[in-house]
Amino acid sequence: MLAEAFRVQLGRHHDAGGQSRLLWEVGGWFAVALYQVVDRDLLPPTERQRTLAAKISKALDLDIPTEANAFRGSMSDFIRYHLPNFQASCAKPKRRLDPS
Repeated sequence: MLAEAFRVQLGRHHDAGGQSRLLWEVGGWFAVALYQVVDRDLLPPTERQRTLAAKISKALDLDIPTEANAFRGSMSDFIRYHLPNFQASCAKPKRRLDPS
């Protein structure tokens, strides 16, 4: 029954000659399925990771590696490696210039 309904829906899509809601929905389902299948370290970095990495990069004058921009696990490695130096640089008191 469901297979026949899908065939009819697919036929409607082809008759329409363009993009349909069916393809849009299937694309969404496929993206969710891929998200569930792919290991978490291979997913894109989170916004929180990107924000922290940008702060680290600016403070320590570093480039964020391409792989870290692509994968959550690599971004975690970058942050974990540089975080102690970043925290130390933030903890240093700022010197004021002596006006004399």
